[in-house]
Amino acid sequence: MASNATTRTSSFRNPNLPRRLYHGTHAGALDAILARGIEPYDPGDGHRVTVLSPTYPGQLAAAATPADGQALFVEIDTAALDVDQLYPDESLFLRALAQGQEASDEIRRRARQFAADYRDSWIESLSLIGLCAYRAVVPIAAVTRWAVLDTQSRPWLAEHLLHQALSPAEHAVRAEYHRAAIAWLFGDAAEHPSLGEARLELRRHELADAATDQVRDKVAALAEESANRRGIRLGTADTDLPPPVAEATQRPPQSAAVTAASSP
Repeated sequence: MASNATTRTSSFRNPNLPRRLYHGTHAGALDAILARGIEPYDPGDGHRVTVLSPTYPGQLAAAATPADGQALFVEIDTAALDVDQLYPDESLFLRALAQGQEASDEIRRRARQFAADYRDSWIESLSLIGLCAYRAVVPIAAVTRWAVLDTQSRPWLAEHLLHQALSPAEHAVRAEYHRAAIAWLFGDAAEHPSLGEARLELRRHELADAATDQVRDKVAALAEESANRRGIRLGTADTDLPPPVAEATQRPPQSAAVTAASSP
């Protein structure tokens, strides 16, 4: 717990706050994060925030990853965060304000103001869209692990980790899948969740006496993709930076396997 009453760390365990949250950005920010923590972004109106998610750090990384394709995922221990700095993400209000239209700068400003005014809605923000905002520096003490993905050498992974739809409807149906994919990325799960889904699809085809050759090929391709750790490097807050991902020498997945894995 914090040493004074004005700062409440999440040691006051709120059951709505996951033990781990993630932030996504470009790998060029890693040195600064390990030196100073994650500093909030200021869009220009004084609402400085860092977006955190238990589910969608890939989508956050996609917005920040430059052409070299080095995406950074940062794991955050929420026990080291000040819960009084948690706010809803502006996108919780943005859809309602935009009413189906492209959001103007003014609408985005109003959404950020709503997020500031209804700060306790961070619980609903996590529940409904899988995102929340942190309006302070995420301290180094909260950074537990990081992962860098070379999206150019792993295009299938990039598609499934960085370029999925981010909406309340997607979150309601696919949140568990996305969380399982992040667990796999960090080495906490042996298989990418797409492999389990492909196996279920194969089983349904077998039970229905339907053609299975294409689905079997898909399972085989995803098994290869899941077992291949090329283009991924992991570290902790105390780990010296290893060589760049581009210097990895493991064999890349065959293009045919990637194509098969991406087939419906």
